[in-house]
Amino acid sequence: MKNNTICFPLTDDELLIINDKKKRLSNSVAQLLGRRIVVNEIESDFLLPKENELCEIFGVSRTVLREAVKILADKGLIRTRQKSGTFVNSQAAWNLFDEWILKWMFERQLDMKFIEDLIELRSFIETAVVKLSALRADEADIAIMESAYLELSKAKTFDEHISADVNFHLAIFQSCKNEMFLQFKTVIKVILENSFQNQQKIMNKVSLSRSLELHEKLLNSIKEKRPDNAETIVKYLHLVAKEELFLYLKHVNTESE
Repeated sequence: MKNNTICFPLTDDELLIINDKKKRLSNSVAQLLGRRIVVNEIESDFLLPKENELCEIFGVSRTVLREAVKILADKGLIRTRQKSGTFVNSQAAWNLFDEWILKWMFERQLDMKFIEDLIELRSFIETAVVKLSALRADEADIAIMESAYLELSKAKTFDEHISADVNFHLAIFQSCKNEMFLQFKTVIKVILENSFQNQQKIMNKVSLSRSLELHEKLLNSIKEKRPDNAETIVKYLHLVAKEELFLYLKHVNTESE
């Protein structure tokens, strides 16, 4: 790939990030450079531009740039060779559970393999979590789930629907009371938020009503301590999610033709 896939002036959105005084500058640069690499699907072993060129693009010192490079290297995105430069790693080396990288992968062109991998991960983790939730959730846990479900039922906009839906699933996670599974909470949160953002683009009143009904059934299964039933419902939710993401992918591909 050519350098111009990385080397172009900062966009207005990028300028907002780089000028955000609330964030550490090296973190902002790492976010911008990392996103350019992932979203533009820069090929493995691509040699990044020299330090002075990147410093000029992002308007930062070498010290800041080197800190940013270290952040991305720690995430497995790039590697530095002395006297040779900085290279992009293959995707196999990336920390795909990293919140930044996972979010960036949703921003690039989705494909069927990525969607299938996401649904398989959700299925593996969430089916176990809902079963544990049905066995271990106490009254306080149930109250949080009911509150999230109430928000979901009252949602007037897609953004409200997404926020309530994510909160509902995270409440179930919290109630499983397994510290190992809770380590996946952030990963699942990013997957849910970005998946729902894409799904809502092809959803209608019928699919929203179906989603609400399934969430109510899942909530009742947990309240009634029926783990097998909860597992069945969440598996069906995953099938629906896969179907809607494939429809979204088909829609995007049709528009690009």
